[in-house]
Amino acid sequence: MSRSHALRSLALVFVLGLGGCVAWQPVTTPVADLLVTEAPERIRITTADGTVQTLHAPAIRAGALVATLGPGAALIEDVTLLEVERKSIARTIALVAPAALVVALVAWEACRC
Repeated sequence: MSRSHALRSLALVFVLGLGGCVAWQPVTTPVADLLVTEAPERIRITTADGTVQTLHAPAIRAGALVATLGPGAALIEDVTLLEVERKSIARTIALVAPAALVVALVAWEACRC
């Protein structure tokens, strides 16, 4: 492995990590406030009967949370847990650091020969 190839591989590892890892995090904010302030692309809800749904482009219509870009809906009063996706720096580091270390070690060995 040439030095430039190793550097390109290392750069690729970092670029892939820029998107970051996301994690579902519970929200205690009222649904209406959340949709106005954060306008999440997706939310995950759990209803009283234990059903878990991911709603794409969520909106409130007639007392229900509905997905405007796909199937899914539930009455707001039935929602027991509301979650949004948020980037997790810890997960991103946990993904990128080991991969970068492996690429760096391979590059180091290749350059020593």
